[in-house]
This record gives sequence, C-alpha cells and structure tokens, in this order.
Amino acid sequence: MIEVINLEKSYGHKPALIDVNLTINPGDIYVLVGPNGAGKTTTLKCIYGDLKPDEGKILVFEKKLNKFKKRNIAVLLEERVTFKGLFPYDYAELWKILYPNWNEKKYKELIMEFNLPINKPVHTYSSGMKTLFHIILMFSSQPKVLILDEPTQNIDPVKKDKILKMLKDFTSNGENIVIMSTHHIEEVELIATRFAIINSGKTTFEGNIEKALSEHKIVKQSEMTEEMEIITQLDDGILVKTSEKIGRNPDFREVVLGYLKK
Repeated sequence: MIEVINLEKSYGHKPALIDVNLTINPGDIYVLVGPNGAGKTTTLKCIYGDLKPDEGKILVFEKKLNKFKKRNIAVLLEERVTFKGLFPYDYAELWKILYPNWNEKKYKELIMEFNLPINKPVHTYSSGMKTLFHIILMFSSQPKVLILDEPTQNIDPVKKDKILKMLKDFTSNGENIVIMSTHHIEEVELIATRFAIINSGKTTFEGNIEKALSEHKIVKQSEMTEEMEIITQLDDGILVKTSEKIGRNPDFREVVLGYLKK
C-alpha cells in the first residue's frame, strides 16, 4: 500500500499541492487525472522522492520512502531524460547495476516488439520512441511499483494499447502497483482500478469508476434538494453528488469534467 497523507508543496509563495490525500492498494492501477499544471507531476515527484513535501508524509508499504528501497520503484519522468551518445546497450548495462532483478530476456523481447533501433543513440530518438524506450527499461527492471508521468504521450494508438495491456498484466498478481498521470479521460476508463481528480493542487475526488457513477446525478434546477452537493453546471443540467434516485445518470466523462470545472 502507498499512502499519501496531508501532502502540501509550494514553489516559492505559489501553492502547488494543498492537502492531497491518496490511498493506493496492492494490485491497483491508480490514475491521477487533471489538466496540465494541476499538480499531477508534483504529486508523483513527491511520491518517488524527487521532491520533498513541505507538509505531510508518504508511506510505501508502511515505510518511509528512504526505508523502502528505490530499486523497487521504476519511474517514467516527465522529461524523458536521455544521455548524449549512449546506445540502448549502454542503458541496459547501467540498469543491470541499478536494478538487481533486471530481466535481459524481457528487455530484448520488448525492444524487438516495439521495433526500436538498437544502432542509434537514444538521444536521437523521437519523443514517442524515447517514451517507449524508458517504458521498456521500467518493465525489464522488474520493480514492485511503476510510476509513470503521461506514459502514452506521443504514442500511436496500437503501441498505446500494448502499453496499457502491459500495465494491466503487471498488476495482475495482486501485489504490484501502477501509479500514472494523464489528462486523457478515456484512459482512466480503460485502465484505472482507482483514480483521483486533481485540479489546482487539490484532490477533488478519489475513488473507483463505479463509485463516481453511482454517487452522482445530473438534475434540473427544479429537481434540486437540500441533500444534494452541487458540483457544477453542465450544458443540460447540474451535476450533483447525491444518493437520491432522481434526474439522469451521468457518464464518466461528465463526472470528471464536472469536477474539473468545479
């Protein structure tokens, strides 16, 4: 389990995260969804230890991150960092040292499956190819936790589908964890076991898709009651949080957009 408790982070006088709380269970594919600049990347950086939060704490399998070996975590950074002049082989040799569970067979199979050129320096790859290469390194490292910042960015639909399937397979043992960010709502529906909506540094909703759909309705002004929590005005009604059987059921996209507009 990964617990993010009362997390706060500011850059200078500008708050980036405000009292963020997340609970991520073994076997989860946990997706942070929100617009660019919402706080998704900052949250991920705090979870894997690249940033130190101003307040709050993060527990990884009930231990602070420095006690939970970082070799158990593989990270896809927002920047897709590469080193000038290094070929895929060079990265594999380095990753063998960093990750004791390195799987050379899996690495070679994935390089072939995604058809990446092994005779070109990685820094010359396109942005999409760099993302694929880093994802290959992650899976070949055989960690317990994968943390991915926008993993399908600049990836074509066929390869994107493969990546999402690989993430599902990774957590199928009920023990491994995936945490990823996206601003594509459809990806949340495709893959998430749980998700959080982040906007302006705050978690405005956390749960699973079933909970998101069952707890909300779209109602007319005339159907409003005091029990309802107003989320936002949509084109054809008001998105509310309620247990009442009234109005119409929203689709998942309407729920997410409602919280992002809140």
